[in-house]
Formats: sequence, C-alpha cells, structure tokens
Amino acid sequence: MLEILLNILVIDPDDWSGDNLVNQLKHSNFVESVKRVKELDNARLILEKEEINTIYIDPVSLGLDEASDFVFEVRRNFPTIPFTLYFDLKLIGKIGDLIYSGERHRFRHYYQLDKFTKPDSFNAEVKYSLERCLTYLIWNMRLEQISDKLQVTRSLVEGRQLRETMRGIKREAKTLTKGETKTKIIENTKKLETQINELKKKLDEETKSIHDIIGKSKGFLGWRDYVTDIGRLKDTHVLKQEFNSEIRRLDEKIEHKTDSLNTRIEDLKAIKFWSKRTILEIMLAIWGAIVSLYAGGFLKF
Repeated sequence: MLEILLNILVIDPDDWSGDNLVNQLKHSNFVESVKRVKELDNARLILEKEEINTIYIDPVSLGLDEASDFVFEVRRNFPTIPFTLYFDLKLIGKIGDLIYSGERHRFRHYYQLDKFTKPDSFNAEVKYSLERCLTYLIWNMRLEQISDKLQVTRSLVEGRQLRETMRGIKREAKTLTKGETKTKIIENTKKLETQINELKKKLDEETKSIHDIIGKSKGFLGWRDYVTDIGRLKDTHVLKQEFNSEIRRLDEKIEHKTDSLNTRIEDLKAIKFWSKRTILEIMLAIWGAIVSLYAGGFLKF
C-alpha cells in the first residue's frame, strides 16, 4: 500500500473563502501542509521552492486568462499535480460557455469544489475532493514505480545478452586463422545487422502497443462517458443534492473497476520496452568485436 500525504497550495484572492478552505484542509489526516496565496506570481515562487503536490485554485476570481495560463504551465512542468477548481458553481452555470471555451475545455475534467456549499456539507465535500486528489497521486506513483522497474529489468536483461554476445565473439576471435577472419567478420556483421533491424521492428510494434494500451486505459477510466453523463444531468436541471449524488455514483462506478486498471498495468508490464539505448549498445558490441579482433592480431586495416 502506497502512503502519501498532501502538501496543498490554495490560490484564492477572496479571504473568506480562502480561509474557510484552509481551515478545513488543516484538519484532514490526508494533509501534511497547507499554504495559501492570493496572487499567481506568489504561487509560482512557492512551487519553485517547496514540494507542492496538490493545488486548489479559483480561476474566476484570479482572472480566467491569467489563471488558465498558470494552470496549463503547471500541468506542463508538474504533470502529476492534481487541480481542484474552487469556485461558485452557480456562477459557472451562468458563464460556463466562457469558462470552458478554447483550451479551457479541459477544465471540465478537473475536480471541482463549490465555494458556496452549505456549512453542514462543506466538510464532507472537502474530504471527498481530497480523496480524489489522493487517488490520482497514488495511481501516478504506482505507474512511475512500474516504469522504473521495467527500465531496470530491461537494462539487466539487455546487459546480460550483450555480454554473452561479446564473450562469444571474443572466443571465436581466438580460434580464427587469418584466412577465416574476413569471412567471419562479414558473417557476424550481417548477423548483428539482422538483429538490429529486428529490434527496430519490435520497437515500432511495441510503441504502437503502448499507445493502444493508453487508449484502452482512457476508455476504462470512462472520461468521455463520464462527461456525457454530467452533461445529461446538467440538462435535466436536477436538484443540487441529486446531482451530487449521481456524480458520486459515477465516480464510484469508475473507481471500483480497479481490477480492470490493474489488468492494464499488467499489460504494460508485459510489453518489452525497447529504447535507443538498446540499439546503441548493440552497435557498441559490434565495434567492440572489431576492436577485439584487431587487438588479437587477426584483423588489419
């Protein structure tokens, strides 16, 4: 079980709502630290100096264009940080077309927290938003760990194979006569060229496989269906309580499919990750073989 605590940055120029959120966050067992700023420049400074892993932001009060630039900038530089949009949902209902226009259409997929949630429900809503951020961070950490393990495992396997190839070539070099040297070099070179071409082909095939799995994972997460259902709920004008209940049900339907997500991760594990380094090491092996033959006196240029 991965354990992680949240170091949260709240960006909200409104004192009443910013302080209210900070006070709720500080009482959560999920949270290690909370900092609040009123301006985006100060937020940038904190991100440079401190280990922030979760952000709550009011893009409306900060100015939509400036806040959008900040959000997308952070997503580029710190792609694992989850955002929660902390704003007035009633206002969003009135100016949603403006808020979600252009590149900001991605905001529809971000977590949201209503500033004007009733006091008796606010604590539960904050807790729920924290759980979602925590889940996002844990899955990202798991995928990073899997990727690291794959790279280490792959490196070890490749290293053993290349060392065995080198040992075989060196053994052959010691037994070759001068008359056999040229023929053998041509044979080994052709053999290694064939191997390199096969590796390049596998690289293309496996890159496609990775893209396929990523595509299937997106399908599993159900974001498109999720957004469609939210749109349907919005258009039916249900009461807020019913709307929140339905959204929770959709979230649970997605999050309960952890077995399916684990299957996707196992698919990723099964893929042999080839890299440019693999090709480079084989090329070095060819060069090493030629150097060995030359050093042994079997090859002259």
